[in-house]
Amino acid sequence: MPKTCTHSYACAPACDPCVIDVFLSIVRFMEGEAPQPWWAFSKERKALLASEAPLSLG
Repeated sequence: MPKTCTHSYACAPACDPCVIDVFLSIVRFMEGEAPQPWWAFSKERKALLASEAPLSLG
């Protein structure tokens, strides 16, 4: 899975951050991991987004 989450930038701030958690849950399941509830990925999403540089428009 790519480190950057362009989806969060494309719809921020209108997008519910839990959508990213759901996406992570689906991707991991499709990669063969056991199914997990979306909230199991909240900590990972927060760390991922905190490590990203702020969006620069030029």
